Amino acid sequence: MAIFFDTSDDSLHLQVFAGRFSYADVDAHFSELESYYLRMASTYPSWRPALFADMSKAKIDARGRQRISECFARLGPVMGPRLVAHAIFVKGKIGSGALTAVLWLQRPPWPIQAFSDPEEANRWILKRYAEERLTVPSPPSRWWERARPAAQMTAR
Repeated sequence: MAIFFDTSDDSLHLQVFAGRFSYADVDAHFSELESYYLRMASTYPSWRPALFADMSKAKIDARGRQRISECFARLGPVMGPRLVAHAIFVKGKIGSGALTAVLWLQRPPWPIQAFSDPEEANRWILKRYAEERLTVPSPPSRWWERARPAAQMTAR
């Protein structure tokens, strides 16, 4: 079980959830994410990232979903005007239902959309950059899969 947060490409961030997580794992991850985004926003005022969250293999309980909502609330005032796009890749009704529960608790003030196809999620992120009249990133093909092999091995 692992949560990966990859910021190696400064504008396109990857978050991969693989497996079932304890609340401590979820809390630690979102504390790290909050700290990173708050630090970057204060250091680089014109910074405009996008986030691709792969939740297709995630199993997060109600308390973990509440923690995600808290993260949205904490980051909203700072990242609302900065986050270009937040694409969430989910599979099936259970994944969609868990995401609906999170968004019901706290909808973030940035553009967020769920997708059942990662290619479509990627196209939406790139489209959002163009709509914002920002330099459109040119990531390698299927860039969101870079953490998947390690995540799948850890989730077994």
